[in-house]
Amino acid sequence: GGRGGLGGADVGAVGAAALEEHLRSLQVAAFGGRCQAHPLVQMLQFGQAVRAAISPERRHDIWPRRGRMASSSFVPVGLCDGGGGGRGVGTHRRLGRAQMHVLAADLLPTVGGGAEELELLWLATSDDSCVMASTTIHDMSDKYLWVLTLPASHLVQWTCIVHFSEDGVEGGSVVSEASTVSFSGFSSTTSCRIPAHRRRSAGRRPKLLELRPLADGPAADAWRPEPLRLCPSPPRLVAVSGADAGSGAGAAAVRRPRRFVSACAVALHNASHVARLGPHIVEDWINYHLAIGVEHLTILDVDGSFEGVLRPFVEDGSVTYHGAFPHSVSPKLGLLSEGWPTALEPQMLEYCVWSQRHSSDWVLRLYNFEEYVHSPHFVQLEGSLWLPQALRRILQTPSGVVALELFQAPVGGDRVPGAASALTMWATRAGSRELPWEPGRSEHPFAWIVDPRNVVQTASHHFQPRAAGQRIFTLAPEILRVNHLVDLGADAPRCALRFGRCDFEDPGLRWAERRVLAMRRGPAVG
Repeated sequence: GGRGGLGGADVGAVGAAALEEHLRSLQVAAFGGRCQAHPLVQMLQFGQAVRAAISPERRHDIWPRRGRMASSSFVPVGLCDGGGGGRGVGTHRRLGRAQMHVLAADLLPTVGGGAEELELLWLATSDDSCVMASTTIHDMSDKYLWVLTLPASHLVQWTCIVHFSEDGVEGGSVVSEASTVSFSGFSSTTSCRIPAHRRRSAGRRPKLLELRPLADGPAADAWRPEPLRLCPSPPRLVAVSGADAGSGAGAAAVRRPRRFVSACAVALHNASHVARLGPHIVEDWINYHLAIGVEHLTILDVDGSFEGVLRPFVEDGSVTYHGAFPHSVSPKLGLLSEGWPTALEPQMLEYCVWSQRHSSDWVLRLYNFEEYVHSPHFVQLEGSLWLPQALRRILQTPSGVVALELFQAPVGGDRVPGAASALTMWATRAGSRELPWEPGRSEHPFAWIVDPRNVVQTASHHFQPRAAGQRIFTLAPEILRVNHLVDLGADAPRCALRFGRCDFEDPGLRWAERRVLAMRRGPAVG
């Protein structure tokens, strides 16, 4: 197993059986025991050899930076709801013995405005009773399991044919080579470039785009889905009084400005169990983040059980709720999520971030009600945290930053008797006075805040920037971090078991409790 020792013939023009045999031989060569290289080196060699099986090689510059919306006349698109007039959660196509689940579609201009890119977020599953999955960084005894897209989705080469139409009248078409990437293996992003002048000649505001992906290579016959129908996305509107709208009387709907920072929380499940932990656990968690300047939360649950507790927030517009999300992707994945609630966690996060591309400048990964964004620095300096102001200060000097990485501070230990909320249930975090545990010194970043237009994909703790030269800031835990209430709902002292000691005194979120309690709406809704 020397450098480049796996070789690899050009098999792009041969059939699926020959490709399968070729991949099997590469696998044996890489992992068959003859080579004593480090496992990571073996994986890299295998990946380089597999690349030779993808032919012809397409060189492209398909992932340029994304800019702000070019003008007020630009209308983004999304998946049509059943073939017209609205947006669906997902569109599904049969690919031979597989299923293609298109979770989202998007059209945005590139920097400079010379082209627009039509992108799809999708994954493929087998049409049987099996699911390809991966363990996570957590122990399997914690029931952590993540679904992977089928490996064949990484080998298919697509050509996009995009048709434009206006009230049924053909408005032209564009043929474009596509590029597909999968940063995480959980899902894929496929991009087709559309020259801006071609779309303008087809009509600036087409009512329907039809995308016909054509597959090349060994799996071409099986991987040619029916066309996907894309419709203009309606603008976000808010009702205001006539006086506020400047019309003098009555009410009007006006376009809502972009949010500066929103949040995504996913894979929530078993609301009745959460309510037993504390009647206001979820309400206080939402109110805390609204109080520090998060303008909107998008929350996806696994089983539909959080509809009641979230209803008041949905009605006032501070929360968007997607209930029983895995079931909306496929019945098989819905059933899997009943036993492994985290199974579609990465795909749920990606769907949420995509949903914010046209409405939010920054998106915070919150995950669930155990996690609270906190800044010891700003709280000590100003007595409180206002997240938009903190982000603007952090971002005021560097340029090209598209993502911020945050570490966690595990919070737990002995409970504080009579605590009024989860914010003050614990006054200690991981470590001890003799041996303090410093967040960020021994662990990878825990959460992120990303520009949704300029990351290609996200995962639970990681993300992939879109273009070369874009910058990532890893923040010191004192500046901004996630206080993770690891003992909330745990059957055992999770903080002490994982980190050895959990009695390092920390005032944590005590500064915000009075305000959060004042925001409660009354009796908790289960």
